[in-house]
Amino acid sequence: MVKKHLLIYFFLLKFSLVFSQAIRPFKLFDIGTGINLNKVAGDAETYTNTTSFNLNLTYNVNPYLNVVTDLQFGKLAGGDSVATLTGRQFQNSFKSIAFRSQFQLGLLVRGSEDVFINSLRSVYAGVGVGAIDNNIDKINRDSKMLPGFTTSGIERSLEVYFPIRIGYDYKVKNVFQETLFKIDFGYQYNVGIGDNMDGFDTGRLKDNFAQFFLGLKICAFGSQWAHSY
Repeated sequence: MVKKHLLIYFFLLKFSLVFSQAIRPFKLFDIGTGINLNKVAGDAETYTNTTSFNLNLTYNVNPYLNVVTDLQFGKLAGGDSVATLTGRQFQNSFKSIAFRSQFQLGLLVRGSEDVFINSLRSVYAGVGVGAIDNNIDKINRDSKMLPGFTTSGIERSLEVYFPIRIGYDYKVKNVFQETLFKIDFGYQYNVGIGDNMDGFDTGRLKDNFAQFFLGLKICAFGSQWAHSY
């Protein structure tokens, strides 16, 4: 009888430990900021690296499924008015807003004692839709090498674009394994449906821009519970 009770006791103890490890709290909302390194693929002949900054709010459906609102502001630039044949050169002081969904590998890969496998669970991919307000505050349309050659375009526009993003959320946790903040880094390619991010309306291809990003997200408020993450 004593042996039976001991077995039941150890079974319940093990069950409670497993349960406590399997269910953990997480925050519904993250507030973040970050910096981006940008490069435009447009109608200018040379590329220029610029920076922009972002503010974002993330709604966590669960720890591995996220919906993000992203505000950006900064510079896009490219071209060389002296060294290129067309003479195209521009600077765009832009603002944008985008909404996207992110799906982390943790939705598909179960937790493991293997550190490498667990680290892969924070790799994510996301897509969305956004609007960019283009303000071309510096531009050269005329070629110095080809007298009379000029490139038309407009200097203010509002265009739709589609962000495609891959990244990694490095989660910093407390002793209770609750995520306190996330270091977010990766690559995003923004596919435009217009041709005015550079102020030049020419060619058969639309304007796009690529970004490498680094950011910090604070797990702010709205506690919920989920299976181990």
